[in-house]
Amino acid sequence: MPDVSLTTFVDFLATTGRKRIQIVEKAKKEDNTPYDPITDFYKRLREGIVSFEHCSLTEEDLLDLPNTLSDHKKKKNYPPAIKGYLKWRKKVAIEKSKNVKGEFSHDELRVRINPEVSLRVNGKRTAMKLYFKQQTLAANRLDLITHLMWFGMPHGYSDGVALMDTRRNKLIGIKDYDPKIQLLLEAEAETFLKLWA
Repeated sequence: MPDVSLTTFVDFLATTGRKRIQIVEKAKKEDNTPYDPITDFYKRLREGIVSFEHCSLTEEDLLDLPNTLSDHKKKKNYPPAIKGYLKWRKKVAIEKSKNVKGEFSHDELRVRINPEVSLRVNGKRTAMKLYFKQQTLAANRLDLITHLMWFGMPHGYSDGVALMDTRRNKLIGIKDYDPKIQLLLEAEAETFLKLWA
C-alpha cells in the first residue's frame, strides 16, 4: 500500500507528463529508504515553531534559533520565516489546541496529512501546514493542499485547515470549496496507483 506525504502527492497532482512517472518512482524509492534529517533543510525551524506553540520554547529562544546553527544558508533563511510567523501571531487571538493528524486515502493509496501546528485562532480550531520557502506558493498548489487537508482531517478540523506562509505572515485557508475536487483527487489517486504498480 503506497503511503506518501502530502508534498509528494501535491507534486504529482501539479505536474504533467513524464515528470509524474519520476515523482512516483522517487516516492517508491523513498518508501524503502529511512528518513534522513540531514536532507530536511527546514527541520530545525519546524521543530522550533512546534516547540514554541506546544512546549516550552520562548519567543526569545525561537528568535535566537538561527544563532545556534552552523549552516550559513539556514542562518540566512530562518530569520525571515520566524519573524513573519511571530508578526502574524501578534495580530490574532491564540489558544493552545491538541495537535492532530489526518490522511486522505483512496483504494490502496494513503496520503499523510501532518499539520505541524494546531491552534485556536480567533476562537476557531485550525490545523496549519507551515510554508517557509521564499518563492510564493502557486495558487493551484495551495488549492490542492487545502482541499486535501479538508478531506483528510478529523471531524471538527475540516473547516479550519490552512497553510501558514511564514515569510509573508499570512494564514491562508481553503478558498471556494468544491466537492468535485474530491472526484478529481480520487481519479488522480487511481493514476498514481497504476504508475506505482
